Amino acid sequence: MNTIIKIIEEKNKQLKDIFKGSLSVSKLCNQYIKEPFDDVGMAEMCAKKGELDPNYKYAGMTAEQILNQWHEKSERSKYYGRMLDDYSGMILDNNAEELEQWKIDKHFDDDKLLNCFCNGFLQFYDFITSKTNYKYIGRELPLYLQTPNGDKINGRLDNLFYDENTNAFIIIDYKTTEHIKTKNYNQKLLDPASMLDDCDMNLYTIQLHIYKKALVETYNLTTYDKISVYVCNLLREPLNDVYYKLYSQNFLFNTYLLNSFIEYSNSKFLLTN
Repeated sequence: MNTIIKIIEEKNKQLKDIFKGSLSVSKLCNQYIKEPFDDVGMAEMCAKKGELDPNYKYAGMTAEQILNQWHEKSERSKYYGRMLDDYSGMILDNNAEELEQWKIDKHFDDDKLLNCFCNGFLQFYDFITSKTNYKYIGRELPLYLQTPNGDKINGRLDNLFYDENTNAFIIIDYKTTEHIKTKNYNQKLLDPASMLDDCDMNLYTIQLHIYKKALVETYNLTTYDKISVYVCNLLREPLNDVYYKLYSQNFLFNTYLLNSFIEYSNSKFLLTN
């Protein structure tokens, strides 16, 4: 197991400076969204609707108040993302003493939402390590990938698991999003991804497939068919006492398609930076 991490770390030492300032996976995905969220314009629309409909959830609120509410929600989401990173790191690194102090400092027992996310992580981790042959390899791993045309991209995967009996890997990306959209019948992503619906899981799948491609092409760890990718959505409310939901890839892995995505996005990225 440690050998795999050493391979990744040694390769990253060679590539870190070469890939400095390269396009990130998250920025690549954002380039394919047709209409980025206009929070100011949307808040103004919501405020006007609230003036006409007393039962509307934003009734009686100004556009500025609505914006502040959204920004507070966004910051709250980022906060819980950081808390989950802290918690999962201490669990995976077996830092029991540090974890207990962290729980006290963060008022863990009184924070229902944080408990839900952490329970989801624990349940999934227990499932994959006790019910399958996969073992935890590493977390927050920087990855680098270069296309045959020389276009570079960087990313960071959440968790990597490995089955030494089959030389197979599972890449896990954790999300605390309230709703993960898997389809969109009304809108497609931008070219060259216009064959795909503009929805969460298609963007997440692009991201995860790039990590998969990197593990094979940059780090030479295994073959494409030996890597599975999943989004693990940590739920805000348990469903039948289960605090997580797994989503598999939205479309099949295609290295040529991914190369076209990276090359197109990188050309736009280089023109604006």
